[in-house]
Amino acid sequence: LFQLDGTALQEQISKLDQDADSAKQQSDLKYQYAAAQLAQAKESMAKQVQALQRREQELQNAASQLRRMYQETDARCENARLTVNRLAETLNAMQPDAENYTETEKEYSEAAEQYGSLCEIADSLALQIAQTEAELHDAEQDTESTRLDLEKEISEQEYELKTMQNDAAGSDAQTLEKLRQQSNSLTVTAPCAGIVSECIGTAGQLCDGLLAKIMPDDAFSVQLYVPDRAVLALKTGQKASFRTDASAEAYACTISDISAVRDTEGFAVRLQPQQQDGLLIGMQAYVTLILEEKEACAVPNAAVCYTDDGTVCVYTAEQQADGREIAVRHEVKTGIVDQDYTEIISDELQQGAQIILEPSDVYDGAAVTRNETESQHDQNT
Repeated sequence: LFQLDGTALQEQISKLDQDADSAKQQSDLKYQYAAAQLAQAKESMAKQVQALQRREQELQNAASQLRRMYQETDARCENARLTVNRLAETLNAMQPDAENYTETEKEYSEAAEQYGSLCEIADSLALQIAQTEAELHDAEQDTESTRLDLEKEISEQEYELKTMQNDAAGSDAQTLEKLRQQSNSLTVTAPCAGIVSECIGTAGQLCDGLLAKIMPDDAFSVQLYVPDRAVLALKTGQKASFRTDASAEAYACTISDISAVRDTEGFAVRLQPQQQDGLLIGMQAYVTLILEEKEACAVPNAAVCYTDDGTVCVYTAEQQADGREIAVRHEVKTGIVDQDYTEIISDELQQGAQIILEPSDVYDGAAVTRNETESQHDQNT
């Protein structure tokens, strides 16, 4: 981003910022006041509902107690009725015996009187139960009506609060969008994220051209220039590798682009690494272009001996029948040589042979110790 000259517009934006902050503070105060009222209304509703629920519970308990008393009285009435009937039968049976009859008649009168009292109590309890149930029904209706009224009131307050919140949000959004549009006129934004590799624009410059060069920070590439004689041997997708001064690790890569126009330094070729760990923008790379590859038997360069007469030989360690290992000289023909390995194109060596490294003091038939050998298991390309 490059800041351009816009002092007057910046002052306008600053004033708009202050106005927006002031309006937001007022809106926040109104919102907080309305929220507090809503909270108080909810708390009041909860208390009223709890009081009505307690009243309902008290009425339910009273009704339950009256029902139990009614059931007990009804049971006593039934017992009294049975007693009266039993005494009446006894009176009829004892009429010839005047003395016993008088005593039994007295018991009968008392039982009949007690039965009548119990019936009156039962009727009174039944009336009280009916009244209590009616009060309970009225209390339930009052509770439901109060709950609906309070829910309606709270719903209206919540709607009003939501409207205030939306209005404030809409006002803030409009102010923010206006500020964003004015701010956009003061800045130039890059079309993509990355790392600025070169700054071309300067402070106070009019934006009528290239301002900076940006390289993506998640897609490194290597650029090199090849001479005219080599460019025709290259093609996109071809394999290559490179090393950096920061690490001895070789990075595998492929040719992703070959310029069709020659630059002053040659034809630009771009390589795409297969992995990017340890790479930084601006690092110097040492590139190896693989023009041809094939599978071949190869030995480390340190194992190849060159004699004065032009003979090339390699020493291997071979085990004898008595268990000793001796050096065996093999004259070989070599092919491609890179910085690590030499291709053996003759058939003197077999894959898996034990190669002697740096055999400057070794001769054919010399005894060999194990730390002088290296196992060569694979064919190398």
